Amino acid sequence: MGKVKTKIRQIFESKAERDEQARLKALYEVQNPEIREPKKSEEEIKNSKDFSPLGELLQHWHKLLSPHATNALDQLYGLNVWQDQLDTQQTLINDAYLSHVSAKKDPVELWFGLCETILASAKDITQKSLAEAKWNAQDHKRNEFITNQIEFLFQPTNFFWSNREAIETAIETKGRSIQKGFTFLSEDLSRGTLNLSPEKAFTIGENIAQTDGHVVFKNNLVELIQYEPKTKNVKTNPVLIVPPFINKFYILDLQESNSLVQHLVSQGLTVFMISWKNPKTEDGHLTWNDYAADGVLSTIDTIFDIYPKNKLNITGYCIGGTLAAMCTAILSDAKKEKISSLTLLNTLIDFSDVGEISNFISEEFVQHLNNTIGKNGIFPGSVMSMVFSALRPKELIWNYVESTYLKGAEPTPFDFLHWNADNTNVPGPLLFWYLKEMYLNNNLRRKNHLSVVGESVDLSTISCPCFVVASRRDHIVPWQTAYKSTGLLNDDCKFILASGGHVAGIISPQNNTDKETHYAKTIDGKSRKNIQDWINESLPEKGSWWAYWTKWLTENSGGSTSRRKNVGNKRFKPIAQAPGEYVKH
Repeated sequence: MGKVKTKIRQIFESKAERDEQARLKALYEVQNPEIREPKKSEEEIKNSKDFSPLGELLQHWHKLLSPHATNALDQLYGLNVWQDQLDTQQTLINDAYLSHVSAKKDPVELWFGLCETILASAKDITQKSLAEAKWNAQDHKRNEFITNQIEFLFQPTNFFWSNREAIETAIETKGRSIQKGFTFLSEDLSRGTLNLSPEKAFTIGENIAQTDGHVVFKNNLVELIQYEPKTKNVKTNPVLIVPPFINKFYILDLQESNSLVQHLVSQGLTVFMISWKNPKTEDGHLTWNDYAADGVLSTIDTIFDIYPKNKLNITGYCIGGTLAAMCTAILSDAKKEKISSLTLLNTLIDFSDVGEISNFISEEFVQHLNNTIGKNGIFPGSVMSMVFSALRPKELIWNYVESTYLKGAEPTPFDFLHWNADNTNVPGPLLFWYLKEMYLNNNLRRKNHLSVVGESVDLSTISCPCFVVASRRDHIVPWQTAYKSTGLLNDDCKFILASGGHVAGIISPQNNTDKETHYAKTIDGKSRKNIQDWINESLPEKGSWWAYWTKWLTENSGGSTSRRKNVGNKRFKPIAQAPGEYVKH
């Protein structure tokens, strides 16, 4: 700490010198105006090679959130609460300064004390100003969310000059940590995303998404991967996994130790996986109907062609589960009879309470979305990633800012964070329809209130056994809302509450013996137990929920038979090695 004190004293002592240098530089520029760099127009900046993807991202972000921001600012300015809070906080800061000085505190401690006081004051000004504004119920909820964001923002560790460890590191490394931090910052600005895990640490198909298999079907939207069995005998009924199309599928096939796909094939199950195309500008017209028809329904038909005499287990994750449930409901009676089971992993089909994500969704926002990209356009995956990161700012934003930008530390390779940064775009028409029909109107839970590919959707027509998995700390799909899914499905439905969050709750390998999971082994379909009754009757068990679900899935997968020598069939021959091409772009 002695080095820190010495350095700060040097900074204070050199202030007069720096001020004089700045004055002379300004005078020289006035006398020599030709040396000034001319200002560029907005169009010149946009067309220049230096234009950052992050700039584009922020512009898009601003446009989408402007209805909320404008309304909130109008209210705050109208109440003049900012000035009131500033006056109060100025007095507090002055008192704190005089208190430190009178106590003859060390200059370094005085500096950090003032930094902490100023940051705390800035936080209080914003929070109290927001609290005094008049909000409706939804705006009040957003206000609480913003207040939490401010709580994380104004931490002293988020700023170099109030972060003791960052300053100490800079002195010990003779400034190299600052140089490295700026390098990381520059790279992220150019990329348009936070590089939470080194990009070169993982290569798709080599040390991540490496389960053996082949693409057996491909169209303009999906590749269908069939994985090679790992056991001599396999169950007759295969499994189709529908991952979310807002992310890459390999979250379910990370590395061998934590791959759900690897686990299933090792248990004698034949697994098919949908790999969604990352839509580009030319795909901006695609709708929910396209994703249903060319995505889920076409792959179901393909699997039935490969296995014409077998039934099919369908598993959907997150928004992939929502889509899978819809498609299962609109199948013909003959095809419904061939669906052996339906599993929903951290999935919403009742949108009555969507948790913190509702802070980003309103009628104004959805209408704005429709007016901009709702007919034809692309919602950038980088913006979507920012939304989800904002729901967990400490873990996914500020910890990274402190360690990487302020201390110059190389990000630690982490497969989950690598996947998290691998963004996927979403077509505007699809996103508009989904937010309007699901989040705003909650029409999926209502019989025949939705039409998909020309068919009315009625979840009560799903007759196969169902299994619902929710995660206790899920910030995207609140587990209490996921539990309501059991009331919309048939009587033969099981429910598990896993530990962890939206991702960690699902990626729960067998060797994770410290995990605790609540089990509900039976649920009375007609008279569903309320949530509290279910909690009271459920006991936590150690170990992964994978074991319990796999046992249930196996029971719904028919008898055993010898594994096939080859994947696909004469009509759907192997096209490429897994994981295919769509996942790499």
